[in-house]
Amino acid sequence: MHPRPQFTTKGPGVNSSGTRMSRTALFPLLLLMAAACTQVPELNERIGPDLRTAAFPKLVPLDEALGPPVDPEGEARAVQEALEARRAALAGRARRLQQASHDDSTQTSTE
Repeated sequence: MHPRPQFTTKGPGVNSSGTRMSRTALFPLLLLMAAACTQVPELNERIGPDLRTAAFPKLVPLDEALGPPVDPEGEARAVQEALEARRAALAGRARRLQQASHDDSTQTSTE
């Protein structure tokens, strides 16, 4: 006769007592189930007559409020061109200042 294989109940999700779900995992589930049974009061019961007749702003579609979509590549290109133009202007200014400084130093040394 062959010996019978022994099966254990231990495996993934099974603790030492053989239960499938631990108490710490069961508590949030029970809490969620209890919250699902709660009755939420209707909002119409809480709105007073002053709010019913209030002049609320008109709602407009989001596309109209935001305007046309932005082209990120076009914006990046425009920013890059502006930065390159500013760099060139600053480089030219630095060159002129260095030239003026060089001219001043050569004038004082020749005098």
